[in-house]
Amino acid sequence: MAVTRFTVVVPTRERCDTLASTLRTLTSQNRDDLTIVVSDNASEDATRDVVEAARDPRIRYVNTGRRVSMASNWEFGLSHVPEGENYVFFCGDDDGLLPHALDDVDAVLRDTGARALSWKKADYTWPSWAQVSWRNVILLPMENRLVRHRSDEALRDAARMWIPYYRLPALYNSFVDARVLHALRRREGRFFWSQIPDAYSGYAALAGMDWFLYSTRPFSLNGGSGHSTGASFGSTSNAKPRERFLAEQDLAPHRLLKPLFGSMVACVMEPLLQANDHALDGRLTLPRPWIVRNIFRELQPRHADIWRKAVDELDAFARERDDRALLATLRAMERLYPNRPTETPQIAPPPYGLTTERVLVVDLAQYGVVNVEQACAWTGQLLGTYKRPAITTYSTTDKVVARAGAWLSRRVPDWTL
Repeated sequence: MAVTRFTVVVPTRERCDTLASTLRTLTSQNRDDLTIVVSDNASEDATRDVVEAARDPRIRYVNTGRRVSMASNWEFGLSHVPEGENYVFFCGDDDGLLPHALDDVDAVLRDTGARALSWKKADYTWPSWAQVSWRNVILLPMENRLVRHRSDEALRDAARMWIPYYRLPALYNSFVDARVLHALRRREGRFFWSQIPDAYSGYAALAGMDWFLYSTRPFSLNGGSGHSTGASFGSTSNAKPRERFLAEQDLAPHRLLKPLFGSMVACVMEPLLQANDHALDGRLTLPRPWIVRNIFRELQPRHADIWRKAVDELDAFARERDDRALLATLRAMERLYPNRPTETPQIAPPPYGLTTERVLVVDLAQYGVVNVEQACAWTGQLLGTYKRPAITTYSTTDKVVARAGAWLSRRVPDWTL
């Protein structure tokens, strides 16, 4: 048997209805050096039957034996990844790899020597998605750039919220050198220290590398189904995944902040605070009043129910800890950024076609697509053979110039660059 070059970990919990399709996107990769670790969080459905039905010797099924949190299931899966030189990707049990993705990723990693390659995921919503008008829709990035990031610069700009966490080597959209992850596990006793393991992984992994690559062309599809926990944190229409996620937590939130319903800022900054403590040796300065200000700026235009629930959660968090500084900050931010909702309760229909951000939005039902395996196949045919572009280098200076230009364009009607 070939030495493992790639390990794909599939953390799962009672999602046998989507898992079979996800596994087929993995087993269709024509690689003998692939190991697929299905980390089953004590499922009580037909999860094991689905794995055995795949009949692929590259699949290794492991079971936690009891119900644990999402982060602990990810940790359990990571503990079954080989220690040597191989690259790790965590595939959600309703997500999928695009055709030939491993061959394309392997060529980039071998030619560049990168310890991590991240990418901008395409998004696909299963027919079970909560919002009916968005079911079976794909959002597909139509760019093909390859960008080199210095780790220190990327961390600093992610902390500033100038670049999103998923641009970093987060394990849901990256292949990362397993030696980086295992070194942190040995040093800290475990790798994942946040309730939100995907965001945490992108920050923490940068402790073990000087630079990484980011591709605007996707190598995987992010599947959104009726099970999706992340979507449940921003929606009032499907609370069950969120409630189950919160009920099963076995990791405490950071002492300064907790993930909040309706706030992406809170859900990415809490993992960054944890990573700063556990992996990054406190190298980042993360003032909490500035973080809370950005949470309120994000929440200000949200629907009143979402705003109220998020603020109440943060208020309860502060009172439980008798955190008077946080309570004072909350009261100040409520006055500075009162709720002024611009959102309507109705879900806007998909903007079909090519958006101004060069994302192609397509109703895949018209092509007979009903699951992530078929969506991956459709995407692979549309994108065609991967042609690697020249590598450009990210610079914070470029970001500053772009932000300054955007600021001027909003204030000077006839401003042109």
